[in-house]
Amino acid sequence: TVIIESTDDYAAMLKNMAFTLALYSGQMCTTTQNILIPKDGITTESGHKSFDQVGQDLGVALDTLLSDPRVATAVLGAIASPATLDRIAASAQKGRLVHASQKLVHPQFPKAHLQTPQLIALTEADSAIYNAECFGPVTYLVAVKDGAAALAVAQRTVQQHGALTLGVYSQNASYVDQAVQT
Repeated sequence: TVIIESTDDYAAMLKNMAFTLALYSGQMCTTTQNILIPKDGITTESGHKSFDQVGQDLGVALDTLLSDPRVATAVLGAIASPATLDRIAASAQKGRLVHASQKLVHPQFPKAHLQTPQLIALTEADSAIYNAECFGPVTYLVAVKDGAAALAVAQRTVQQHGALTLGVYSQNASYVDQAVQT
């Protein structure tokens, strides 16, 4: 889980998130599945960004990262199981599709199946979806009431399901302190 409460370097945050989501086609246990974003958007160094804008911009960052076939084939990993392809397809039916996964062809390994990350928008009420593991290149952008709700959702998720990592983007030192204490 990653919380995006605010950021002082929007472009770098998007670039970092795109790389994180694309690495090995999301087939690592530390890949971010849930990104919690206040439904009214976030504050950045270049002004307010709406929830929808963050999702669109993350999709653009993914497209930019993976636009060079040499980079894409080095960053993405071959899909290891047909079940992962099934999860990608099924996830598109569970929320609002923000950025569709695309199949890429590896020039050296044409039989390998490479997929770009898929972004799905959900609401805080969709916890049955985002609390279930969806292994592979699927990330849920979860619209939460505000930063405090993001912390509460993250805490419930960790307590009920565990976590190896939790990331927080925030310009607010007291918010970061609260996240650490939570």
